[in-house]
Amino acid sequence: RARQEAEQPVARARVRVGQIALRCAGVAVGLAVAILPARLAVSEAHYERSLDSLAAGDCASAASEADAALDALGSRAAPYHVRAWCELQDARYGAAAQNLEEALRSDPDNWALFQALAVARGRAGLDPRPAARRAAALNPLGELSVATRDALRGERPAGWRRAASRLDVTLPESGDR
Repeated sequence: RARQEAEQPVARARVRVGQIALRCAGVAVGLAVAILPARLAVSEAHYERSLDSLAAGDCASAASEADAALDALGSRAAPYHVRAWCELQDARYGAAAQNLEEALRSDPDNWALFQALAVARGRAGLDPRPAARRAAALNPLGELSVATRDALRGERPAGWRRAASRLDVTLPESGDR
């Protein structure tokens, strides 16, 4: 009996430690769940400012805001689209293609990203045909995706450069994720 009485405080202490650990785990899970929406909100605010900068013709600010959006939440495709659009405007086609490939890791079914990638690769003299075909497959009724596929069917880099230089690329859009 004395042994049972001696073990009771130890058992109660274990229960208390377990309860405290469970509460701490609950708080940690709650904080983790709350952080993601906050990061998304910050990222979205920067992304919207990047679109405002694009509309104003200020690619330097647009790219900076897109970078801030990615710093807040790096798994979004849309800020990479902004960066790529600015790279295309500055004739940095290889860099544009890299940004678009990164965007496609997050959004692999976005026809506009594939279409822009086809244009960037074509302007760089790299084979744009797989990206152009994928854009048209994802958006078979879209004039731009079909026109891109049809224009970039050739076999030679010089032809890709020429054809891609005449193709438009869609601007990133508000709400594009």
